[in-house]
Amino acid sequence: MYDARFVPVGEDQVAHLELSREVVRRFHQFYGEIFVEPQPLLTPTPRLPGLDNRKMSKSYGNTIDLTDDGETTSRRRCRQMYTDPKRIRADIPGTVEGNPVFMYHDAFNANTAEVEDLKQRYRAGKVGDVEVKTKLATAMNAMLEPMRERRRAVLGKPERIREIAVEGSRRARVIAQATMERVRDAVRAPLLTVTEHSEHADFESSPDAYKVKLDSFEGPLDLLIHLIRKNEVNVYDIPIALITEQYSRSSR
Repeated sequence: MYDARFVPVGEDQVAHLELSREVVRRFHQFYGEIFVEPQPLLTPTPRLPGLDNRKMSKSYGNTIDLTDDGETTSRRRCRQMYTDPKRIRADIPGTVEGNPVFMYHDAFNANTAEVEDLKQRYRAGKVGDVEVKTKLATAMNAMLEPMRERRRAVLGKPERIREIAVEGSRRARVIAQATMERVRDAVRAPLLTVTEHSEHADFESSPDAYKVKLDSFEGPLDLLIHLIRKNEVNVYDIPIALITEQYSRSSR
């Protein structure tokens, strides 16, 4: 819709992005190349485990949040991190590979010499978990504090946040309108009358307002094209995720 060539995601979101890529490929098979097929943009560290070595999730309570202050990061996050369970004493050689503490060191500690020294001593049983975690907390706070400061500054200007959201919506709408013109030309659909959202529009419409009667469709994209052709909805108000979920449930 917005001609994005790259989408910054974590490794566990690549599969979600692939759903969009499949929709693009499906559309192109029928109507020619209209959309940009987005590619995932991963960082050098595309995935980090939670503090308990499970998948990171707020529901598990195993995250490090930007809302945390330095003390919370040090005492309630880093010190509770999962380490090598076989290492019950500091003089027992430990495993670095797959150890969440060292995975976080690799991601956050800019002092690579310190990280390598800790790894060597950990493998040799010459450093305790407390020292390793304390230095991790110091490194993480050094990296996160500028982000926390920017976050506090942004939250202190709520009107500016609103202005940015409105301006971003306006710019995105221009791109989306151009995209939909190409789509209508490709599928020979009639031009829809688009009502601009006002600055104070309610963006949280009831899901019941978008419930549709599903006929026989090969997928969410076919359903979307059907709705556009029938000119029954404002295309910019179509909740794709909700329609996809409804379709998935109905086709089981």
